Amino acid sequence: FADAGFEGDGTMWEYSMPPYEGMRIDRDATVAHSGSASIRYQSGIGEFVQTRTGVCQAIPNRALAGKRIRLTGWVKTDSLRGTAYTKLYCHTVSGMVQVPQPEQFGNNTDWTLTTLEMDVPRDCYQVWAWFCYDAPRPGRVWYDDTKLEVLGPATGAGGYSPRN
Repeated sequence: FADAGFEGDGTMWEYSMPPYEGMRIDRDATVAHSGSASIRYQSGIGEFVQTRTGVCQAIPNRALAGKRIRLTGWVKTDSLRGTAYTKLYCHTVSGMVQVPQPEQFGNNTDWTLTTLEMDVPRDCYQVWAWFCYDAPRPGRVWYDDTKLEVLGPATGAGGYSPRN
């Protein structure tokens, strides 16, 4: 990833937020897993529609097709009355492919490494890697020290592998 630890100005990431009152995604120089910054999400309350909110990077690289990839990141939550999670989406010529995230975080969680693995379909032309939560929900979420890596050829195991 570009700016995997959120040490830069944040412009290497795509931000996705609904226009809800109090909704924010900010670089936070007061809380970090390592380095001097992380990315923080928080929202107001009172909206009726829940939606995925967060940051992502789109990787338009056909060389990922037929590979096994791993998405990791450190997550921390504070009084979160919702769910934080990571997601991988593979866009293919025949549609979008994803796998379920076996790890979800809420309430109060100290820095925890979350991992998601996936076989990239052979007709994939773009991978989207997300660090997100369901908004609007009271509380705060931080992500830091993210990574997307190629593990080798697709294993045929399909979906995810929970962290060991």
